[in-house]
Amino acid sequence: MLGLGDLTQTRFYQEAFSEGEEIGQKKTNVAAVLRMIKMGFNQETIAQALAMPLTEVQKVVEWANNSSIKD
Repeated sequence: MLGLGDLTQTRFYQEAFSEGEEIGQKKTNVAAVLRMIKMGFNQETIAQALAMPLTEVQKVVEWANNSSIKD
C-alpha cells in the first residue's frame, strides 16, 4: 500500500504542492497591493517593495477599480 511518505515523493504531489504555494503567494501579493494602495503608496513603490513586475501591480489595481469589492 502506498503510504503518505511515499505519496509526498511523487512528481504529481510535488507539482501540485508547488502550484498550491504559487497560488497562495499570488493571493498574498494581491492582498498586500490592495493594502498598500489604501495606505497611499504609488504603484512603482509597491512593485519594488513586493518584488513584483509593475504590470502585475497595475493589473491588481485595475481589477480592484473594476470590482464591486472595495475592501
